[in-house]
Amino acid sequence: MTGYGDLDHLALLDEVAPGWEHGPTAELPDLRAVVQLPTVHPARPGVTTVEELGALGEPVAAGSTGAAPDDLGDILYTSGTTGSPKGVMVTHDAVLRTGYASALTRAFEDGRRILFSLPCYHMFGYVEGLVAAMFVGGAIVPRLAFSAADYFDGIERHRATEILCVPTMTVALLEHPDRAARDLSSVFAVLSGAAPAPVWLWERVRAELGISEITTGYGMTECGGAMTMTLPEDPLERHSATVGRVKRAGVAGLPDHDGDLCHYRTCDPMTGEELPAGTEGELVSSGPTHMLGFWDKPEETAAALRGGRVFSGDLGRVRDDGYLEITGRSKELYKSGGELVMPKEIEELITRHPGVSQAYAVGVADDRWGEVGCLWIVPEPGATVDPDAVLALCREKLARFKVPKHVLVTTAEDLPTTPTGKVQKFRLARRAAEVLG
Repeated sequence: MTGYGDLDHLALLDEVAPGWEHGPTAELPDLRAVVQLPTVHPARPGVTTVEELGALGEPVAAGSTGAAPDDLGDILYTSGTTGSPKGVMVTHDAVLRTGYASALTRAFEDGRRILFSLPCYHMFGYVEGLVAAMFVGGAIVPRLAFSAADYFDGIERHRATEILCVPTMTVALLEHPDRAARDLSSVFAVLSGAAPAPVWLWERVRAELGISEITTGYGMTECGGAMTMTLPEDPLERHSATVGRVKRAGVAGLPDHDGDLCHYRTCDPMTGEELPAGTEGELVSSGPTHMLGFWDKPEETAAALRGGRVFSGDLGRVRDDGYLEITGRSKELYKSGGELVMPKEIEELITRHPGVSQAYAVGVADDRWGEVGCLWIVPEPGATVDPDAVLALCREKLARFKVPKHVLVTTAEDLPTTPTGKVQKFRLARRAAEVLG
């Protein structure tokens, strides 16, 4: 793309690597070619356009490329919720198998029309939107950026039947003042990822958006996309308390799978030792869709991929019914006075408080306790949240060492997020440290 928002990509290339349109430069010695998709700018002379690229492939389009299912197919970057994005190497089979499993689990009808603003260079939009729709002759309605008004415009114009969201987007749709005046009659399904949402949110989605099929999921780029999903017919409590069970995808005969897309167990996050079934710990998985490794990062690959299993960094447990519960992120835990604090417990308590739309707990340095909690709060539109009342609730409901020391108020627009809408808590922690001095 020649630009996005206020960014002029061609001007950036001119600044970083002058002469890039003619091939390799001193700054980009490995550059072979640039293909540009004209938007605002006219095509740069000498630079291949998307149409010209398509024409180059026509003579061989009907022939076999010779690629095997387990060959490297994509290098997709992680969303960067806990640090710098890493390039994940996944196979052709991984992407297709995960997309098929998603269409199967979400019970697609022929011609499903999926609207989303999630970028297709991440797994959510790419696999759960684009690839999954192909299995039923469906269509996607991609949007360049998220806004509630634009989602409503897209649903009305293109008669979308499903939307892809993260919880922050869902809240924005419900809170938009023009929602009741829009024709949303075509849409009946939503797939929500990134984080579980409370039951009250799903109740409002059904009552106010007319959604009858709700699906939540959980996965990682390192695993090939979403590995677990709830079923559209599951009760709302299951959509809220869990992220679903492992999707079915026709892999019978593989050890420990019996038709499931992958297999989950938990390990001690400190030692890596496997824990008894049903015990909370770090979620570890194995399966045919899991990554080959991180591109050009052998140390990070060795840390995340051990013994053919992906160590997720997420904390949770596998219930007796096979559904997964996510309880936190190992990299987001902090110690206050030597005691381990799980932010998710605090966040779930505070989001039930009147007037609170979103809450995020992070650890910040403290001379006395080592680390203390700092709670970022996003009020509901028109509401005012009293930090003292929030702290009083924490003192009433939480153990003393879990009670945050600081409460900071922000807006949904000021939350640091990834391109897929996930909140980057490491940046919230950094911002809290700067605000608190």
